[in-house]
Amino acid sequence: MKRFVCMFIIAALGLALCACTHTPASVPTPAPAQPDPSPAAPQFSLIPATPAPQESGSMADIFAHGGTELGEADGVTYSRERVFYPEGADEASALFTLEYNLPVFGGGFIGADNANAEVAEYKDELLTRAAEEYLPYADGEGAAYARVISRVTRADGLTNIFLSETAVFGDADADTKLGAMVLDAFGERLSLASAAMVYEAEPLAAQQIFNMIEASPSSATYGDVTVDTIALAIDIYSGFFAAEQGYGVIIPAGTIAAEEQGALSFIIPKDAFYPECVGETITAAEYERLRGPLNDLAAACALDYSDFDSSSPAPYVASAFMTRLLTRGTEDIRSVAVNREEYERAYYSYFASAVPESVYSDGDGTYAEGGSVMLPAYPHADYVFRIDDAAAEGDNVTVYGMICSGTPGTAEAYELTYASALLTRDNSAACGFVLVNMQLR
Repeated sequence: MKRFVCMFIIAALGLALCACTHTPASVPTPAPAQPDPSPAAPQFSLIPATPAPQESGSMADIFAHGGTELGEADGVTYSRERVFYPEGADEASALFTLEYNLPVFGGGFIGADNANAEVAEYKDELLTRAAEEYLPYADGEGAAYARVISRVTRADGLTNIFLSETAVFGDADADTKLGAMVLDAFGERLSLASAAMVYEAEPLAAQQIFNMIEASPSSATYGDVTVDTIALAIDIYSGFFAAEQGYGVIIPAGTIAAEEQGALSFIIPKDAFYPECVGETITAAEYERLRGPLNDLAAACALDYSDFDSSSPAPYVASAFMTRLLTRGTEDIRSVAVNREEYERAYYSYFASAVPESVYSDGDGTYAEGGSVMLPAYPHADYVFRIDDAAAEGDNVTVYGMICSGTPGTAEAYELTYASALLTRDNSAACGFVLVNMQLR
């Protein structure tokens, strides 16, 4: 356990100092998991031969933009299992058979426990679906089975688990459902909203897809599609993936085009989710580097509902910011020890002011013990500093926006308070800027 905690802390310090369910009743128990003889993922195509319109041109299938495939050297193997229905049936007597090949994350993959938990939740949902949705259609007349295959890739620091689920009943056409799960750097699942850090992902994505369709030579094949019908077809949890160019959105077959066109894929560039001030006042690269630290600072201020001026953040704000920065991915343990010199060096890579004298006694529970700083590891509440506008005067940039609470894309998310932050460009700072102040209004 200590080894994994050290890996998380080393990763967190590196980022700081560099550029920044339920289990259904009566569901048959799967046969014991057996690792796939080959660590390589099974080959399959998510997108049919008919390409979907892209802003930058057509693509033949999703893997052209889905990142680099991960394998055994990256801590990813695969396990194949078969389940026979109804419960108690064997291969000879089964009315329905479910076979799935899913990834297993192990050593070398940071956040393996979280990633495996996400896969386990998907498997529980799959078993429920087989028992409650597929089995009733198995009448014993002809083949009846479902098969799930998967593939794991990494793009732009995020992990994609692509899933293809195909159900076959007798002579009827196979029904294939395509989807993906996207994990962050610590194996936690993301939605399109939380990945792009926007609170209304569907309308933004739908507008971009509508624009691509309108500009496509084959736009007539989509009929009377509207932004609203596209938005209804978008699944921000299981219907998107990370791409090097931005985010891919998978639209199910028959929802915005003819069924025979199959599933469609659209790559939406990251900057489609950026505020207008990006590209005018700050660059896209600066925006990407600022988002994480500004979110941590917004959370630190919002938790105590206090701001700070250019003198120094209050002990609570300073310590809460540092705790969020350095304990991400270790929230399942009680506390984290960090070398005091490393802790203060990380602090100075974000703030120009001195470390508050009482940060180790009047903060968020952080305290000094010899040459170490003990950080209280607790679940990180979701706060986002939504940048709406920015103004620059020399190297000083003031960003204006809203501190929002709750995970983007969920019903619990809401706007908490208006806020502004003064930043000074500094190439030696961890995020390219020194955090000068934050004012809540």
